[in-house]
Amino acid sequence: MSPCQGMLVVVCVLLSGVILQVRILQPGWQPEDELYVEVEQFLIESGASQDEIAIVRNPAGYYIVSGRPTIVMPPDGPDTILALAARYDASYFVLEPGGVLEEYQEIYEQFDVNPGLKYLGEVEAVRIYALHPAE
Repeated sequence: MSPCQGMLVVVCVLLSGVILQVRILQPGWQPEDELYVEVEQFLIESGASQDEIAIVRNPAGYYIVSGRPTIVMPPDGPDTILALAARYDASYFVLEPGGVLEEYQEIYEQFDVNPGLKYLGEVEAVRIYALHPAE
């Protein structure tokens, strides 16, 4: 092995170590972690059982933090949320301010515009709804 190849291996190992530390080992590396913990606590305090499904912007991140089954928030708006709720028996919708698409702006600003979405409360600007799709 030439000295250049050896240096390249050392640089790659060091960069891999830095990436591992920053992205995996360092606690709280995802900005949503603490927020999702607080949202989950709110759901539990509101009577949610652990097996009830939530629709969220980042389902993998929410699941890792809470263990709650989740579905990704679709881009099509509240009617699609209710269709997902009916199809997959989802019980809650978590609407984050960073994930407010135009289709969701109205329900983010006004809590009672859709009878299938019952506003439960808010955790740090995250709006939480119980889902009641039409049967």
